[in-house]
Amino acid sequence: MQRTLIAFGCALALATGGALAQQQSSGSSGSSSGGSFTEKAKEAVQAIGEKTKETYEKAKDKVENTAQSSGKGSSSPSDTKAMGSSDPQQMQRQADADYKSARAQCEPMQDKGQQTLCQKKATAAHANAEVKIEEAKLAKGDGSTSSMGAGKSTQ
Repeated sequence: MQRTLIAFGCALALATGGALAQQQSSGSSGSSSGGSFTEKAKEAVQAIGEKTKETYEKAKDKVENTAQSSGKGSSSPSDTKAMGSSDPQQMQRQADADYKSARAQCEPMQDKGQQTLCQKKATAAHANAEVKIEEAKLAKGDGSTSSMGAGKSTQ
């Protein structure tokens, strides 16, 4: 998006510059109005540049906020939903679904570093959910911890 805005600003600046060059080369009859047109063109290019920078900053902030919220959001649903249910199988299904959802949110990220961090956060949230599942099994009196270590989802 930032490249598109910069390209648009550059194209507009080139078009304005070309029109300005044509007007100046057309003759001296418009030299009195040419100065005002030149100033207006410069102001327009400067305004476009400022707007482009503002839009870039807003887009950058929005991307960072989205990346941060997706990282936080991936750990929160499995923790709250898993604690609400006392059925370990339901907790496992919910943890797996939350994990898949969190990983899917990481896919569209452009920056590979942010994408890797997002995936690691999703994996950590899934591991925490699995710890809570094992705790729930023990609290329920299930006593079977045979799935411990094999609880990692392949989905």
